[in-house]
Amino acid sequence: MLPHALIKDTDYAESLNKLGFCVVPLFTVAQLEQMRELYHQNAIDNKVSGLIASHSKSTGDQSRNVSSSIKDIVMPALQEAFEDFSFFMAGFMVKEGNTPGELPLHQDWNIVDESRFNSYQIWVPLDLSHAENGGMYVLPGSHQFFNNFRSGSYGIPNIDTDEPLRPFITDMIIPPGSALVFHNSLFHASYPNHSSANRISAIVSICSKDAGIKYYHKNEVANCTDVYTITSDIFLRNLNRLENKGLPEEFLKHEIMPLQQLDNSKISSADLIAGFKNHFGDIESFEPLQLHILKDGELEKKLKKEGYAVLDLLDGSTVAELKEKYINQFGAPHTAIGRFTPMEHATPADKRKIHDFILDRIRPALDRHFKDYQTPIASYFTKYANSTGDLSWHTDASLLLNTHIEPHYGIWCPLVDVSPKNGALCIIERSHKFSHVVFLNGLAWPYDAYTDVFEKKKKVFTLKAGQVVLFDMRLVHHATPNETDEDRICFAVRFTHKKSKFYSFRCEDEDKSIVSVYEETPNFYLSDDWSGANQVGTHNRIGKMKDIYAVINYGRIESALMANEPVAG
Repeated sequence: MLPHALIKDTDYAESLNKLGFCVVPLFTVAQLEQMRELYHQNAIDNKVSGLIASHSKSTGDQSRNVSSSIKDIVMPALQEAFEDFSFFMAGFMVKEGNTPGELPLHQDWNIVDESRFNSYQIWVPLDLSHAENGGMYVLPGSHQFFNNFRSGSYGIPNIDTDEPLRPFITDMIIPPGSALVFHNSLFHASYPNHSSANRISAIVSICSKDAGIKYYHKNEVANCTDVYTITSDIFLRNLNRLENKGLPEEFLKHEIMPLQQLDNSKISSADLIAGFKNHFGDIESFEPLQLHILKDGELEKKLKKEGYAVLDLLDGSTVAELKEKYINQFGAPHTAIGRFTPMEHATPADKRKIHDFILDRIRPALDRHFKDYQTPIASYFTKYANSTGDLSWHTDASLLLNTHIEPHYGIWCPLVDVSPKNGALCIIERSHKFSHVVFLNGLAWPYDAYTDVFEKKKKVFTLKAGQVVLFDMRLVHHATPNETDEDRICFAVRFTHKKSKFYSFRCEDEDKSIVSVYEETPNFYLSDDWSGANQVGTHNRIGKMKDIYAVINYGRIESALMANEPVAG
């Protein structure tokens, strides 16, 4: 039985137990600003070279003062989100600008009996964190691979992320105010910082309230493990000595345990891959989802593996009602581009009315399959008679930052029978596995070079009116030309978890390498500010990202496409 998760939210607790991590909104703008002020007051920038932890580069007194000050700032938020916990320590982790190396995958010291209690690190970036500026990545499930002691004397595993291992890692974009919460035993790492600015984050360590803080010392002379009960003050005061395998005199021995036989330095990339496969079993069906909106676990498993599923969703009367509404309001051609959607081609008022009308009619059917969901977009999508439309292969613009750890699904529902002759949906199976980068209008689509291959490998759906294709929004898709004399009328809906936050993105530099990120309200996509040509708001810019497609492994995608195999990872 797993130890009691300390986070109150049951979804995030499940993620911590199964995956070993979760990304959680925790802190206010004011609390972040207080942490920034504390960082600069202690002149930590003056100590930065490469990657540093403030508690390793400061005196014991300064480390304790910084830890105490961070505690004062974060405790209201921690008490809101966690229960039955004790604060251990806090500090700052800084990766200097233009630092080329990755921090290897590693585990942190264990400070509790991990078979009975939990200890978490809470990593709090003070600015938008992503791969290009030294963002974090983790190996899901690895908190359960080894039951090993880790300390200054035992050392910790340090494993380079080689090419065989890289498909199994999970990285994430973390906006200001959110935090990466993870077990001390989870293997985690960070990318190089290719930006010119220091990547500054606070790190907070908490543990189960009744655990007692422990230090596990490798005593090779006595052939045993000496377990000492310590406090945060003792730990910070003596950290340098502990990191050099020493022991302070003020430690009082608590108990003796057997010497650990596992050599942490011998843990390899192959060991981690084997642990991952053993932990998750069918890795083709693995996605590191921390939130869930599908009621049927087997359906979610299919979405994870294939990227889509076909469902019988609507009865004939509902189909007829939806079709009649469209014909009465939009029956005559409204555009010269061969397609029509109220999202781009109707007034904001009509766009909202259509959204509400569609959801009102299909809500009972949706509730059979979905839970804890919200629907930011619902609209008609029509391909006019005898037209090709103006859309080729594409992925739809992103609404979320992390579509691999938060579900972002769509349904495509024809209101007439569809076949390859009249605008059928086409997909590339498993293409949601290509990448989880942000997609946006205004930036060249990263898969343009593969469109000829997509034409050869596409799956085309023949559907009855009222059937739907449920698909991951990362899936590469388009539709066949409509060669008939009748409009192909369908509607589409997007789904996310009710906890998800929405974002918009804009390229704001001439060479299209820098993407500004804006946090949006849930109804932004129905507002006057949103259209097909202007998919970005004007409020709450939270940061910028550069070279967002640099993390795509094109070689792995090409090998899978050429071999007619699924793309792993």
